Amino acid sequence: MPATQRYLDAIKVYKTSGYYFQFVDCHGLPGSLTLKKGKKFMLDNRDGKTRKIAIVGGQSFTISAYNFAIATAPSTVGTHYITCDGGGAASILVQP
Repeated sequence: MPATQRYLDAIKVYKTSGYYFQFVDCHGLPGSLTLKKGKKFMLDNRDGKTRKIAIVGGQSFTISAYNFAIATAPSTVGTHYITCDGGGAASILVQP
């Protein structure tokens, strides 16, 4: 399946800046990111099926196969866990 221009544009912005999680088999790569509160980052589902990816206590996304969503880091400083289909997948450390 060819990549859409929207996907390629998002990759260019978020992957190059490092504000990017790739999910394969519900495992986030990298395992953690440090972000400023309110910073946008990309959730990239590289699995062949729809996944529910959520920031615990925050945003939740249903991302179809080989698709993505743009999330916003919570405004609460500290560690926030990201789940994939309910299991632990990654974390973000939010700084002021």
